[in-house]
Amino acid sequence: MDLNLVAQNLNTRKRRVCDVTNYLEGIKLIQKQSANKINWIGPCPVNGFVGPKQRLQREVQNLKTVESLDELIKTSYVTHSDISGIKVFQEQTVVAIKAPEKTKLEVPTPKENGIQIHLKGGRGPIKVLTCEMGGPPRDTQGSGKTMDFLALEESRIKAMLLQTGTSASQNAVQSG
Repeated sequence: MDLNLVAQNLNTRKRRVCDVTNYLEGIKLIQKQSANKINWIGPCPVNGFVGPKQRLQREVQNLKTVESLDELIKTSYVTHSDISGIKVFQEQTVVAIKAPEKTKLEVPTPKENGIQIHLKGGRGPIKVLTCEMGGPPRDTQGSGKTMDFLALEESRIKAMLLQTGTSASQNAVQSG
């Protein structure tokens, strides 16, 4: 399969196709012949995974929407209405992180009682906000004024400081 043709047929960026192929190669379903050519090596035929065209078009549209959000983030700032307009985020808790360069983010394998996010800061503060998508905005200060984004301390997410083997520390965020 030629990745350039795949990107063209799906009307998406080749970078997105490469992201998917890197994942598929990692779980040993495909094998790269060259930079633009791949072979399916999975245990069942690839046509068994292809669903109705509408579902694929919906997925491509979601990827395009997220990609446009990526571009918006790079060029300016993102508002609550920008995020709430993305259908894949509905009924989800969105975590927005503003961090200095060289900040490391690690998401270990999720456990039954929630997920963890480990942040290790570079230089400067890390700001974490949360937002419940699809629910009504909450009045967090009893003032009648609603907040779209909540500071981590005001949200239902638990945060704790983790000590590592060195003198540096990490903040852990756990969804409950």
